Amino acid sequence: MPAEIKDKKRKRSDDLLPEVTTVPISASHLDTVGPHAVEVNTLAIGAFGSVTLPESLHLDVYREKKPDGSNERILLHGETAAMDYEGVTSVVQSGKKSSSSRKEAGADTSSSTSQYFVAVYDPSTKSAELYRAPYFDVNPVVRVKRVYKGPKVKSASAETTNTEMRTTLGHAFGTRKAQKLLRSRELNQIDSSVLSDIREDIVDSVKSSTDTLPTQEQVKETNEKERLIPPCFENATTPSEVYPIESIIPPKEWQQLHVDDILAATEQDARTALLPFQTEYAASRLARHQELDATDSGDVNFVKTVYYLSFLLGVYKNRRAKKKVALAEKLQFPPDALVGGALARFSSSYNAKSRDGRFVMDGGSELKLIAYIAALALRIDGYMLEVLPLANELNVKPSKLQEILTAMGCGIKVATSAQAEALKLSKGVAANYKMATLTVPFKLPDGIKRRGGPPRR
Repeated sequence: MPAEIKDKKRKRSDDLLPEVTTVPISASHLDTVGPHAVEVNTLAIGAFGSVTLPESLHLDVYREKKPDGSNERILLHGETAAMDYEGVTSVVQSGKKSSSSRKEAGADTSSSTSQYFVAVYDPSTKSAELYRAPYFDVNPVVRVKRVYKGPKVKSASAETTNTEMRTTLGHAFGTRKAQKLLRSRELNQIDSSVLSDIREDIVDSVKSSTDTLPTQEQVKETNEKERLIPPCFENATTPSEVYPIESIIPPKEWQQLHVDDILAATEQDARTALLPFQTEYAASRLARHQELDATDSGDVNFVKTVYYLSFLLGVYKNRRAKKKVALAEKLQFPPDALVGGALARFSSSYNAKSRDGRFVMDGGSELKLIAYIAALALRIDGYMLEVLPLANELNVKPSKLQEILTAMGCGIKVATSAQAEALKLSKGVAANYKMATLTVPFKLPDGIKRRGGPPRR
């Protein structure tokens, strides 16, 4: 290599070398190194890297002895308001270093077998004295970011400790009754750690149980089927749309209503005699139309509605007949589709395949039948129904019929002066004469209010 190039070879900068500081140590003893007497541990060597040390920094060296006396650690510590300076090394007794001491030294420089000395040269005697000193690789740490390590302490709240103390005192000095109560509490106490093992089983069991629950749509559909009132249209714009005729009389049964003879009759008594069941209520409604036209669809629908009202009144009056044949006989043998359809809808138990067609009507079936009769009566009376005449026809209390009408969305009010005058009611009777009115916008209540007992709070 040419000389001029060799002279330009980059040399190691002294700025990259670690800064070394010597620190005096209070404890010391003598040792012999060569022909010179050496005072051990009077000095310490610390490497601080490129950190500039403040003038106010004071460093202390501490000696930590092990119980077995095999080796000991020497710690260097200093601190300022913002920084901590820490270093650690190991001293091996009898000039030997065991494998365990090396593990304890870890990454410290002292883990090697090297020893460090500080030489003091005396110009008068032209000799140097060597002082053995431990070497520290000092690690500066910002005090704010320092992690303090200490023994693990089991945290216990004051409440828990107080409970345990009370329990101990209760077992020691409590009465027999108190001790028995404490033992009972301990036996009935559930350990949460035991429940954690079966937590997944509980979750799976809950999931499997909820899978069988009906959906919101299914619940709504079931509630509609179990309602005692006819299906209704809550967004109706006119009262006639609230309970349409097809929701009261099924289309198949509507087609079986043959009223040609009633339309052809000219006398009112003859028309009434053709109804399936003779009732004053149905006859009075039929008498409102003196002239009937068989070609007028309005008259035909009116007569069919009155005919089916008479039929349902007959079913209600003969609800204890128990047999389909006996019921048909009481109703002058109407079409079989009418009798079978009514029993299928309004009986709690009906055997259509049996010879005599046995059926049973319970209290719920009777309420449902009354609700359908009331829906037909509302339609015939122009959605302003007199409560008392229909209650007398059904032989029920007016209050019970009012509850059913209220559940159907009707408003119950005392007859107005105009209504009382139209019905030719005296003032005394009109004061308590109730009228049920179906209006729009329509709102269906939650259900029939319970009767009797204290009022709900």
